[in-house]
Amino acid sequence: MCPNCYTMAVYHVKLRTKFTFFCIPLFPITKGKSLYLCERCHWASEQGPPQMVPLPQPPPGYAVTDGSAPLPPPPPPPAEALSKGSMGCPQCYQPLPGSNFQFCPHCGMNLRA
Repeated sequence: MCPNCYTMAVYHVKLRTKFTFFCIPLFPITKGKSLYLCERCHWASEQGPPQMVPLPQPPPGYAVTDGSAPLPPPPPPPAEALSKGSMGCPQCYQPLPGSNFQFCPHCGMNLRA
């Protein structure tokens, strides 16, 4: 797996210098050099096969699922969001600086729907 673009497009190449006679390669002169190349992003490395690089993990509070399991319920709103008369987003419970917003500036929820 390519550590640069996370695709399985890495292949092994061995380079050798060969003795030629009138542009005809006769026998190898050097032992050779191994390279690992990625077809997609053109990443190259002379060191052994590329190691599996862990994918970045989501930040705390976010869940990544395959759709088979239901998501956990959202956390309860903070106390200041529940105070009477406060203007806050009903999805992320963040306070809104005014009442003329169509979308929440924190989570993007449509506030006028």
